[in-house]
Amino acid sequence: MHEELLRQYADIRAQKASLEAIESTLRKEIFKSMQKEGVETVEREYGRFFLSKGRSKWEYSPALIKKLENLKIAQNKEQRQGVAKEVPTEVYLKFIVPKVIDETI
Repeated sequence: MHEELLRQYADIRAQKASLEAIESTLRKEIFKSMQKEGVETVEREYGRFFLSKGRSKWEYSPALIKKLENLKIAQNKEQRQGVAKEVPTEVYLKFIVPKVIDETI
């Protein structure tokens, strides 16, 4: 196995996690600041920041919810009976950082 590639990948993942934590903090601060100032868009030469509304969520009637539940039951039944066919998916690389065990406890 290419030890250097594996080590490099693990290092990049650690840096990515650290940068994502910093990004999350900055995002919250910018969001609060824009709301406080009543600003919806901030345009700079390095990018545009804007407040955006999330996707709409829908609440369905009890009758439709029951139909959806029945559909899921029917799908599971077809899977168990072999009527439904599993569609193969692509193989991809997955990497899991080992958990650090705190031996001071």
